[in-house]
Amino acid sequence: MKVDVKFSNKEVCIVINNELQIHFAWTVWHEGVRIYDDGLQSSYRDINKIRQASVSEQSHNPHFGKIIQSASNNQLVSLLPLITGRVFSEFNLPLHFTWVAYHEGALNSFRTAASEGRYLDIRSQYYSEQDHNPNARHLLAALSDQHIKMLVDDL
Repeated sequence: MKVDVKFSNKEVCIVINNELQIHFAWTVWHEGVRIYDDGLQSSYRDINKIRQASVSEQSHNPHFGKIIQSASNNQLVSLLPLITGRVFSEFNLPLHFTWVAYHEGALNSFRTAASEGRYLDIRSQYYSEQDHNPNARHLLAALSDQHIKMLVDDL
C-alpha cells in the first residue's frame, strides 16, 4: 500500500528553518566560526562573512551549506543570540570555563589577560586546554569579549 504524504508550505518552512538553526549553530560552537567582532565591542561580525565561513565549514555537507547560503540575512542574524544562549544553557559553557580555570590552572592567566583586554589569549588558552573535547573547545566562538570578561569576573 502506497501512502502519499503531502506537506504544506508552512511545514516545509519549519523543517528548513530547523535545519538552518541546527547546522548554522553547529558551525559556530563545533567548528569555531566566530560571530562577534573583536574590534567593535559586543557587535556581530558582518553577517555575510559569518555566512561564508559557515558555508565553508559545511563544505563536506553541500545540502546544509546550501541551506545556510540560501537563508536571508535576517534569518541568520535572528539565530545569533540563540546560538550564544545555547552555549550557556545547553552546552554549559560556564562549567567548562571554570574547569579550565581551576583544573588546568588558568585562573591567574585568565584574570591577567582579561584585565589587559587580551581576550584572544583567553580564547587561545581555553581552546588549547579543551582540545581533547570537540564539544567544548569552540564554544567561545559564540561569545563576545564582554561575555568572556563576565565569565572571568565570575571565577
